[in-house]
Amino acid sequence: MSDRHAGSTRYQGGLSDAPSTLTTGSRPTTNCPPPTGLSSPGNSSPYTTPHITPLPRRQITVLLMMGVTEPTSFTVLFPFVYLMVRDFHITTDPKAIGLYVGMVASAFPMARLSTGMLWGFLSDRVGRRPILLTGVMGSIVCSLLFGLSHSQLWVILVRAVWGGLNGSFHIAKSIFAEITDETNQAKAFSLLPCCRNLGIILGPMIGGLLSNPVENYSRVFGESALFANNASQNSASTMVPCSYDTATQSTHYNTYQGNGIKKPSPDAEGGTNGGAESSTGLNSPSSPVGKPPLSARESLAIAFNRDTLKFIAGYFGLALLAIMFDELHPVWAATDPDLGGIGLTVQTIGLTLSTSGAAVLYVQIVAYPKVQRYLGSLLRFRYGAILFSVLLFTFPFISSLEAYRRTAPYNTADSSSTFASPGQQQPIRLITWIALIVALFAKVCGNTFCFTSAHLLINNSVPSREALGTVNGFSQSVGSLAKAIGPIMAGALWSWSLANGYSFSLDYHFIFIIASLIALATYLVTFTWHPRINRQAFAKTTSKSVQPGGNANRAV
Repeated sequence: MSDRHAGSTRYQGGLSDAPSTLTTGSRPTTNCPPPTGLSSPGNSSPYTTPHITPLPRRQITVLLMMGVTEPTSFTVLFPFVYLMVRDFHITTDPKAIGLYVGMVASAFPMARLSTGMLWGFLSDRVGRRPILLTGVMGSIVCSLLFGLSHSQLWVILVRAVWGGLNGSFHIAKSIFAEITDETNQAKAFSLLPCCRNLGIILGPMIGGLLSNPVENYSRVFGESALFANNASQNSASTMVPCSYDTATQSTHYNTYQGNGIKKPSPDAEGGTNGGAESSTGLNSPSSPVGKPPLSARESLAIAFNRDTLKFIAGYFGLALLAIMFDELHPVWAATDPDLGGIGLTVQTIGLTLSTSGAAVLYVQIVAYPKVQRYLGSLLRFRYGAILFSVLLFTFPFISSLEAYRRTAPYNTADSSSTFASPGQQQPIRLITWIALIVALFAKVCGNTFCFTSAHLLINNSVPSREALGTVNGFSQSVGSLAKAIGPIMAGALWSWSLANGYSFSLDYHFIFIIASLIALATYLVTFTWHPRINRQAFAKTTSKSVQPGGNANRAV
């Protein structure tokens, strides 16, 4: 049977047909310590403790820097988008602003939906590097254009182009799967949420602290004709944060452009070769050396096999509820407490978003490795989904604390105050902040457990490395569909719930209850997943055997 034919048939059975371990002859190689007396220096017994392959530090570092670009681009507008849309004067009804905010937030993922699978497919054909550089250059140009926006239509068009050119994060996931093996895969993929959430820290921080510089930094920008005399203050509100965002992305581009990553050698074919500086193959197609790439039909057959579709369905639910929360939080926080919000300022909203992003670094670096020792990727995803469900149901009750504070008979302070005021009012205000911080920290934990596990599970479901880009591109398109639907649905339901005059549960709690049910449905979907998803599928199919004492990572 030819290699091509084998490559086109090995995925048909999905995960259920993959062997559970790499084999040497007829005896299994396990991750358990060897029995006493069975291994010694020079002994070729298969019962030897596997060598943990070092991570290729240079390539990992560059990819993580690239991975910061996409979440920064996506989140930079969240702190000021509500006020920006309000100042477009599209509507005079504050209850309807959420709908237009949802339209702006959806433009980015809607465009990415149409291009995600295309970028993934092209990366399997022309190499990963050209696609990554295209995404970063697109972000640089679109950041500046978005900063010059002066109308709703302009904003939506620029965000659409921005999203269509941005597919770096999911291409980076394909590269991570190619340069790691089962001994270091979990460690490498646990770094992805770090760069994603670093972008979540930088985006709101840039957008919140640097928005509306004419008012907030009048000594610096007050005399500038570009900002002070612009007919629309929205340009002044967005140009500075987006220019700073552009500078950040330019640094990533220059670092990546000059890093000198080499083409793969035959020795690195099965994955990393044990060295800290192994080649990634970013400049070349992902097919093994000497073997023709899979056809478009074969790649699509892998991307749409039954097992992979199950995992991507779970990823859809996760992406949907995550973007609904990300879009609802600033809108809810800026809404007056009488309408179900807590009345925070733009700067404070940006601070809360950045603080929750910073908490990810603690969860990812300290808490996640400890949980990882006891739970596989599948269980971590399930626990994260349940945590999301509970959080989303209870989150809107925080506004009840703030509403009580403002209606209390002893409350004489200014209701627009951002922080705690003196007197008897302070304990209630402190409780509101404590509840908000605890809720955001719980959201961080759910995000970290779910998304880190999802990246691993989707890549583990791919039976052939030649289709990694296609599958990750397809998952990006599915995630983008969720991120396109989520903001519009959340904004429309939020506006409807404020305007209908109904009581609980059809008031401002309604959209949070819907999101909680989506999280619960995502949890239930995981029980249809094959338990072998915790192991990498394509590493087993490309490695036909492992010689005693050899590298379990190399194809022979």
